[in-house]
Amino acid sequence: MYAPQIARARTRPPTGRSPPVAPAPLQGILQRKLTVGSVDDPLEQEADSIAEKVMRSPDNDLSFSRAPPRISRACAECEREEDKEKGLVQRSPEPGEAVTETLSRNLGTSSGGRALPQSTRVFMERRFGADFSAVRIHAEAEDNEHAQQLNAQAFTIGNHIHFRRGKFDPDHHAGRLLLAHELVHTLQQGRTASRVQRKTDAEWKYEAAAFETQILAAPEYKALDGVAKGNVAWIIAQARTKPLGDAKGQRLYYLFMLLKAITTHFQGASSGSGYGCSADMAKQNRDVVDKALKTEAQWGGAYSDVDELSVATATNMVERTGEQGKKYKVDRSDPKNIRVRIKVKLNGVPDEVSKIKSLEDAIERSISMTTKGYYVDIVFVNTTGPDVFEFTVKFCEWPNSGNWASSPVTLSHEVHHALGLADRYDYIEAHAGRSSMRLEMRLDLFVQQMKKTAGPRDPYSKMAYNNNSLLAEDVCAVAFAAGADRNKCIEARKSLDPANVPP
Repeated sequence: MYAPQIARARTRPPTGRSPPVAPAPLQGILQRKLTVGSVDDPLEQEADSIAEKVMRSPDNDLSFSRAPPRISRACAECEREEDKEKGLVQRSPEPGEAVTETLSRNLGTSSGGRALPQSTRVFMERRFGADFSAVRIHAEAEDNEHAQQLNAQAFTIGNHIHFRRGKFDPDHHAGRLLLAHELVHTLQQGRTASRVQRKTDAEWKYEAAAFETQILAAPEYKALDGVAKGNVAWIIAQARTKPLGDAKGQRLYYLFMLLKAITTHFQGASSGSGYGCSADMAKQNRDVVDKALKTEAQWGGAYSDVDELSVATATNMVERTGEQGKKYKVDRSDPKNIRVRIKVKLNGVPDEVSKIKSLEDAIERSISMTTKGYYVDIVFVNTTGPDVFEFTVKFCEWPNSGNWASSPVTLSHEVHHALGLADRYDYIEAHAGRSSMRLEMRLDLFVQQMKKTAGPRDPYSKMAYNNNSLLAEDVCAVAFAAGADRNKCIEARKSLDPANVPP
């Protein structure tokens, strides 16, 4: 299955923070006039950056700048996400736009608001490492009017976040991103405690029960078929066996990610089975394929047949059995110079099939240029046979081991499923909230992930991130069956692994 592209950038380590400031009433904290943060304001840029990191990763290793009370505008990235999900264009405020005195007075005397929904609060607290119990959400008619006057989707004063009508939507990605941006502003303004207090077992159990209730009450759950509902029941039962807490691997982590999966709407055809078809996926796959074809055309065949020629010199080919019970050939006489030949028949719309066939050299290079002493020659054929692997090409579907519809780097991962390798990335983290994949498939992958055992070398493999190299154990599993010969091969090839890979 398609694995994520590598993204190893880390948030910066914590710096010295001001002591937690107890939430204060809004009255009295406002200046006579407030200004809207401009799009190029460093605090706005920081809020954009941190909100994106929060949505990508469960880490809470984040740091924030402190700022005086102010109105902070909604993030630019949130607007882009909103555009993607709903097709709407939102206006941004003018940089440094002044707030009228009437509006300033109205905001300064505002109070009330409601607490964050429990599941949303757990999600944000776990990722920020902050206590958001004092945050108050305002999404009423007058808040919509205020936001319209500010030309903003949302704005924050102290620990009060005001939303335009329909913009407080924590059950969908764009809404969560917008909320995360505004929560950064509460931290910048010192209006939330910097660390979550330790919960009692009773509190954890109460939150877990609330998650389960929310999951089973969701209309998306009720619409599932019996098999998918069975997967949900299995996931909940397994989650109950995990330690209390919301860190990765603990009970509330699984329940939150399950709720995230169920409430993430599939943006595609709802009928059928498998991964499902979507217009967004079709565009994404076509774009990356066309970009790769353009690169190949610019090179003018300068790197054609490099891997074919390397494999052609092999003199000791043996047969191995891969996926579908089909045969491929490998020369494994030198563990530091392993060569593979695999025949492939592609089925699908002729135009899409032709594009993928034209990327043969690029796919092969994506293997040999990242993995030392390892070459794969893909031979595209038009007939079936016991030594011919068959795959579909369907651009509207998520690329996977059966669907060759993506970039050369992605397909350099997928071809290795045919050669017997399994994925080494986290299905839950990668796919729970993926709107371009049918919910039923995401639930099936969720179950598979809960049954998997991860290893410390997994994140360094191409089977985890497409643009990584294949590690010694990957290449040797292609060349040998499990046993002493494979183990010898692994030991011989470990010196070829990248230097940063753990032993």
